[in-house]
Amino acid sequence: MLIYLTPDVASLLQQSPPAPLLVDAVRNLALGEYEGKHVLALSRKLMTKLLAWPHLPKHEEGIFGRLKDQLDTRYSLAKQTPVRVEVSAAATGPIERHDNGQQLRFVVPFGFFADSQHVQPVRLLGENINDAELYQRAAEVYLHHFGLTGDSSHATFHQKLLQLCLSPRGTGGSQLGAELELAAKTEMVLAVADGDICYPGGTPKNHNTQVGAQAALAKLKGQAVAELLITDGRSAENLLPDAAILAHLFPDAPAESRHERLSDARQRLLSDASARRHLDLRAGLRLWEKFPGNQSDADELRFLEDVATKHASQATTTSECITACKVASKKQCQCVVIEGLGKDLLVNGVEHMKQTPPSEQTLTPDLERIARQVAAFGCAVKPQRAGGAIYS
Repeated sequence: MLIYLTPDVASLLQQSPPAPLLVDAVRNLALGEYEGKHVLALSRKLMTKLLAWPHLPKHEEGIFGRLKDQLDTRYSLAKQTPVRVEVSAAATGPIERHDNGQQLRFVVPFGFFADSQHVQPVRLLGENINDAELYQRAAEVYLHHFGLTGDSSHATFHQKLLQLCLSPRGTGGSQLGAELELAAKTEMVLAVADGDICYPGGTPKNHNTQVGAQAALAKLKGQAVAELLITDGRSAENLLPDAAILAHLFPDAPAESRHERLSDARQRLLSDASARRHLDLRAGLRLWEKFPGNQSDADELRFLEDVATKHASQATTTSECITACKVASKKQCQCVVIEGLGKDLLVNGVEHMKQTPPSEQTLTPDLERIARQVAAFGCAVKPQRAGGAIYS
């Protein structure tokens, strides 16, 4: 996280003796910078006063001193990053949240950082660990291509300074809200929930996870640095880039030939933005889903019929099982209109992204939106090395 020390902090440095909370906060913030867990930014005027502060320990003085040549860069980052924390001159009090649509700001009393747990890496919560690892890897790709400010012309420069530092965890879906509330007691937290939207313009099919997480976030108002993101479309699988999907389907084939091995139906499916976003990509489209009686609403049925018409037209005119499987329940029917991509799609797709250099990856638009925010929450400087500058 980019942590900005506001100019008001200068007034605290004039107090003698200094507030114990202030000494602890300054030391912890310096430690977070030194260990590569966050990014500190401050004005030149405040830096001058901080380095002259007689209560600044020698080690922390060295940490801050090595930032002097980067102050303008860091101030620019502070203005442009999608998310930042502002350390105010208040010792205690509520944490304020301000969001103008371009930048989310948390204004935090300096006493918040007197607790060393608050400078640990931001906790990234997903509905399961594979979700969280997808968002983490996507954020690394985003930082590589666009830098923290989203400007690709600055990306190479930002790569010299920044890394991603997050602590990912899976929550078991319905426990996302409870895990968010628990983690926010000791850490800064970003949670990401599936959209669970099964057709364009639809409402979430499974409200429980989102409702629980939103309720937890509301309870944390004024008490924590915490945020909840909700994906567009259905689930994390729907965000995967083409290359990750193809690597899952054809792991033993050369990368350049994988797309050619797709069936015509799958090629059309992956090029259909609406179906790509809302269909259950793991299971595909089963015959029983297309017809009344599957307890879907009329809009969802129209969407499924449209998908079938576009991508598997031979199966759109019959209500009979293609293979006459004769199962007792339609939901047990394995008759396929559009073949699914497999239950291990997400884990294999994430593994492919982990093993592929960021420079060779392209994110889907929906995943890029999430990745931008994750990158902002998890941005950190590369750790300082004894006797050397940050750059190497």
